[in-house]
Amino acid sequence: MKKKRISALALALLLLVSLLTACGKEEEEAASVEVDAALVGEFATLDPAYCTTAAEKSVILHLYENLMTVTVDRTGAEAVLPGVAESYTETVNYDGTVTYLFTIRDNARWSDGVVLTANDFVYAWRRLVDPITASPNADLLRMVQGYEEAREDGDMEKLAVSVTEEGQLQVILAGNCPWFISDICTAAETVPVRTDIVDNQ
Repeated sequence: MKKKRISALALALLLLVSLLTACGKEEEEAASVEVDAALVGEFATLDPAYCTTAAEKSVILHLYENLMTVTVDRTGAEAVLPGVAESYTETVNYDGTVTYLFTIRDNARWSDGVVLTANDFVYAWRRLVDPITASPNADLLRMVQGYEEAREDGDMEKLAVSVTEEGQLQVILAGNCPWFISDICTAAETVPVRTDIVDNQ
């Protein structure tokens, strides 16, 4: 019994010393953060338009935030919450189309501090659908109005993804799509993309 108490005391002292040592280094290491993550499988790209494996999608979703985000609570239940979009509205139009308006957070930024805007989503989604990109994921946006026409002639203006005068992202779907918010607006393939980064690669 005595040996167990001494061992427990020794362990507690070692932990205390290691914590105190770590506290001294805290200020020095405040600027850098290390994250270890285990990935199953290899990944060949970090370009959302070309990601196909679970590993690639996992890395992309850890690097970039989409319009909406999926969280899992302690019970394992999933919930879709606002991501880059602080809010959205859904309107069913007289012709059967459905209009979504996403309000982008004022404080949304890229890692270098550049403001993230609705234009970054427009560029990313049009690039995804553009036949020139030859993305294996283009079909993901097939529910967006004008998808077929844009794919046929390469005119991305026909894809109903645009920015309103108020700076909101407007997406018009050809019809009702119950999984649009939960699956498309949270996907790795539809995260925003910066024109100045992609065009210079």
